Formats: sequence, C-alpha cells, structure tokens
Amino acid sequence: MHFDADRGSVYFSITPVGWGTWICFTSLLFAGISVVLYEGVPFFISPTYFWDLVDELKMTHVFIPTSIVDELQKRGYIPTKSHSLKSLKVLMSGGSVMKSQLYDFFYSNIEKDIAFTSVFGSTEFLGSCFVFDFTLPIYKGEIPAISLGVNVEVVDETADHGGGLMDGKFNKNIHSGGSSISDAELQSALR
Repeated sequence: MHFDADRGSVYFSITPVGWGTWICFTSLLFAGISVVLYEGVPFFISPTYFWDLVDELKMTHVFIPTSIVDELQKRGYIPTKSHSLKSLKVLMSGGSVMKSQLYDFFYSNIEKDIAFTSVFGSTEFLGSCFVFDFTLPIYKGEIPAISLGVNVEVVDETADHGGGLMDGKFNKNIHSGGSSISDAELQSALR
C-alpha cells in the first residue's frame, strides 16, 4: 500500500542473503507482484549493468543498500541516454543513513519523476519500520512515514516514556500529523 504496487509491479532488491529483506520481498509474491532478488555488486559486470537491468526487467520498485548508491555516486555510474527507466516508480535505499548529497546525485543525474527515498527496518524485525509513501513529500535525509501496522515508540535507556528522547515531537509529527522523522533523529533516538 505504501509503494503503489499492483500485479504489474516488479520489485528488485539488492541485498545480502542474511538480510531480512529477502524474506520481506518474497512475501510480495502472495500479492501477485514479481520479485527479482539479487546478491552482489550490480556494477561488477559493467558500469551501467544496474541501469541495464532496470530497463530489461521493467522494474517498478527498487531497493538497494545505501552503500551501493554511495558507490554509484563515487564512480559516476549513471544511466546513459539509451536507458529509458520508464518503468521505474521508486528507488528505495536502506541499511545505513542516507547522506543528503546522495539525493543531489540522484536527482541531478536520474529522472526527476522517480521517487528516491530512504527506508528503515531491520533483519531482526523482518520488515520496515519507516517507509516511503507516495502521498507524502520527500525531503533530503528524512523518511516520510511509519510502516502500516507498526507501533513505534522512542524511549530513553531506562525505557522511560515520560521524558522520551523525542518527547512530544515524535508523537505529534508521526502518530497524528503524518509528518516525517529524519534519519538523523531516528539514529540519535535509537542510540
């Protein structure tokens, strides 16, 4: 529901076998969504191999680790004029905090109509806690929404809710306002 997917969607995930996202994405098969799971470096074969795959398999939704996006930026591996990327709706990244310059890299070198966003989850949780939602705007360094069905609470090291690390702002913005929490705020709160 968050990602505007249907039976014609093709999800692509570049993740190590040990990550919970392998299991998460395979659950999409029950909704009739096609899934491509890939382990490895997507630019090992050629600098444009990742973009070639997006076009060839008509991917609509892509999840790649932030470290891969970082490497694409460092190496300057961008789509060429021969890449249409017409099928691609959203490119999600996770596994570590997304640096703001990666947003700049993406939007200056890749289609502006493709949503580029960070997501947050964990292998232990076997899912995402914070995700992208097409109904909300994307801001550098922020994750727009809490995953449906997930109750998120931020507490201090004593598990005290009263004087929580994000007292008020967290409850107001995410639970009732539908606004976003930044990667930095989340990482700070989880330390």
